Amino acid sequence: MLDVNSEDLGRVTYRDYGSIQVILTQGEGTGSLYIPESVNGSKGVMPSGSGYEVIEIAGHNAVIEEHEYLPMSLAVDVSKDTVLTVEGTDRENVIRFAREILREEK
Repeated sequence: MLDVNSEDLGRVTYRDYGSIQVILTQGEGTGSLYIPESVNGSKGVMPSGSGYEVIEIAGHNAVIEEHEYLPMSLAVDVSKDTVLTVEGTDRENVIRFAREILREEK
């Protein structure tokens, strides 16, 4: 567990929940999540077996990235300058975990 706090930089919190890793960034210094309006079908420089898509999680815009040899990553735009990132190897578990966290937030 590592927490870094600063009024100038914001806050970054890391947590491990078994096979799921969570990173929460909050504050002006950490910035907001960029969500493209549309996803280009071309993978560009990404290796085969890789890709990303824009989805909605519990009413929040999100980007899910999958790479053939890495855990998948789900980044959720929680609010201005707050981003929730959930990483793991199972897509459905990562999405379910993010939904539960965001449900508790309300």
